[in-house]
Amino acid sequence: MHADLPTDLERLRDVETYLSLQLDRALQQHARPGAHEELPPDRGRLEPVGRFLRTQLGRVRQQIHEVTTGDPGWLTDPATGWYMQHLPAGGEGGRGRGVLHRDGCWITEGTELDRDAAVLALIGVRDAVDPCEICLPERELLPPE
Repeated sequence: MHADLPTDLERLRDVETYLSLQLDRALQQHARPGAHEELPPDRGRLEPVGRFLRTQLGRVRQQIHEVTTGDPGWLTDPATGWYMQHLPAGGEGGRGRGVLHRDGCWITEGTELDRDAAVLALIGVRDAVDPCEICLPERELLPPE
């Protein structure tokens, strides 16, 4: 369960509908720049908005699945692999960042890593890396606090 999301199915469906509509608007803006004044006009600034909406929509759908079935879903099997998604920096001259995923995550782009490399990436040995908020790779890689 995601502690920051409601557990009431009706409220979850409302959030799902809202995020779906916002994602549709972002896709329309991508296809026809200027279609929606409140959204960034250029694709470089619009893409992070789309990624954020897809991520949040995935979290809501995972919560709906868990609330309706009692099953935490696909995250129960032990991970057998990890991969690093490379995200470009916003603006000029900034450094990009990485997002660490486990196998089975619905985000499938990135460089494959073994367990040791994934741990090193997660603890920030070289670059800024965030764990995916959907597949939560840190649950298997780091000891509980």
